[in-house]
Amino acid sequence: MNRDGAAASDGAAVDHTAGDAAPAGAAAKLLAAIRDWQRQQPAPLVVAVDGRGAVGKTTLVTAVVALLPATVIHTDDFFLLPATSAPAPEIADYYDLARLRREALEPLRAGHIARYRGHDQSRPDAEPQVVALAPAGVILVEGVGACTDPLKDLVDRRVLVQVPDTERLARLRRLVKPGHWDDAWLAAESRYFDALGERLDLIIGTNIASAGSAER
Repeated sequence: MNRDGAAASDGAAVDHTAGDAAPAGAAAKLLAAIRDWQRQQPAPLVVAVDGRGAVGKTTLVTAVVALLPATVIHTDDFFLLPATSAPAPEIADYYDLARLRREALEPLRAGHIARYRGHDQSRPDAEPQVVALAPAGVILVEGVGACTDPLKDLVDRRVLVQVPDTERLARLRRLVKPGHWDDAWLAAESRYFDALGERLDLIIGTNIASAGSAER
């Protein structure tokens, strides 16, 4: 893999991993890649920003959109609990990806305002709130599952955010209450990310700590 800090134009993954990279540096690398991709294709550019829980995806995307006009779709807004009968749920079973396509990604790609009801994982019993997103030249799909097959025809570039597992799991232990620890989720997450491989355009490392609640 290249380690020169430039995004690949031929679809090959570029490894930007750096365990000690400052958050600002990680955001700058992602921002540079997005600007490079914008020069290669007409708007809108749809970028999936994926990664295991608690790697800092949301914080990274927040830093980027402070520097770049963009609209962000969070996969967590479409979170579902898999059917209890499912013996080994996959990542796609945890998200209503058909609704994400229909209510969020397709309207935004067509230049329309997207409106949908978003799930709040920090308040699972609360009534879903209406989310309204304006179209933009860059659309970021952020969260676990952003690179799943049901969305691939609507996504132009795929980014993986990662940190060492020891650091990531330590964050999860701090953020997730013992009674909410979900081994089935972790197993599904591992199968999903192990299979991503060459479908990625960029891999970026960050030491950004997730704030507030745990990221799925």
